Amino acid sequence: MKNRWLNLVLSLTNRIYAVKQRVIERTGAGGVIDILGLIILEIVLAIVSLPLYVGLRAGRVTAFLEEKGGYGKIAFDYNLRRLLTLTGVGIFLFIWLIKLGLILITPSVSGPMRLYNVSGLRPLSATVEQTAASAETRSAKLSLALPSPVIDGVKKTTAGNYVFSGSGRPLSSVVFFLSDQRTMVYTVDVGADGRWSVEHNQKNYRLSDGNHSIIAFTYDKNAGQRSVVSAEQFFKVQPTAFERLVKNVDTLANWSVTIIIALGLVLTFLTV
Repeated sequence: MKNRWLNLVLSLTNRIYAVKQRVIERTGAGGVIDILGLIILEIVLAIVSLPLYVGLRAGRVTAFLEEKGGYGKIAFDYNLRRLLTLTGVGIFLFIWLIKLGLILITPSVSGPMRLYNVSGLRPLSATVEQTAASAETRSAKLSLALPSPVIDGVKKTTAGNYVFSGSGRPLSSVVFFLSDQRTMVYTVDVGADGRWSVEHNQKNYRLSDGNHSIIAFTYDKNAGQRSVVSAEQFFKVQPTAFERLVKNVDTLANWSVTIIIALGLVLTFLTV
């Protein structure tokens, strides 16, 4: 089986040498076609030779090629192709291992986030807030006696989700609005201790990077009343350095392989 594989590599190598000679002698469209064919043959040879690069020592393969082949630099060319192919594959695998590690260990890096105001953003008008609130609560009446909830915290979980928390009237409900390209509406019950929390699942709808506004109001289902909308708060969704690396690792891997292939083609042409 190994000898058959070696013979296949030798056959492809001899064919590449023949095409190289034609490239030197021909000009015009025929030369361009030969160059494209040479590139394809080099890529095929790299794929076919990979098991030999990994499974057999270079000395054994080059000895076989020198014995069976008729080209003086065949051993040098084989070692050059072996070095370039293993380097390219190694870099590709290394980058993907880094990506796998980042995916497994980075979601919890960002930790808690602070709420803050963002300059230059226009707050929602009372009319818009009341319209949105009315759409959710239907026939609920505005009650000035019903206290508005307070939004006092937002943090990112280990799974990459966002948890919003605050305080409100015990045993009432809070209707929570989270803005993005569309507005997400959540309803949550306030605990006996006056605390409430809402978790936004990024798998259901991924928040875009940038600034987002959040508002809420208290809703008393039994009385059919709602409070005034709370003060509008802002928070910023921004990827961590690890998350940016995870997003860009595919591009990095692709470019590394492209560079290795380009370098290999240049060095291969130098062996003509």
